[in-house]
Amino acid sequence: MALEFVAEDMSVEQLMHKLNETFPQLTIKKINKTTLAILNGKVQAVVKLKKNKVRVSADLNTRDAIIMILLVLGILLGVIGVLVIFAILYPIYMKKIKAFKQEVYDAISV
Repeated sequence: MALEFVAEDMSVEQLMHKLNETFPQLTIKKINKTTLAILNGKVQAVVKLKKNKVRVSADLNTRDAIIMILLVLGILLGVIGVLVIFAILYPIYMKKIKAFKQEVYDAISV
């Protein structure tokens, strides 16, 4: 579930600057004019700015090499393979995903 808050007069550049100050060790990428991706190993957070709302969501980083290999392996094994792979990965990384999402939310909502 995504976390949202109302932010007046906030731009993607301001969000990116605030996140770079808070998380200098992480990779922050601008996906398009309203979306940022913050990569933290096997976990990623996505910050989306729409009008006056900022939404923070998090998930597995599918750009990570190990996750990508497991995803391709699951695709080769078929639909059941993908489901099995993600049924194993999500419980392992769910605490990290939730904690990272909350950390990013706290950093930009202040």
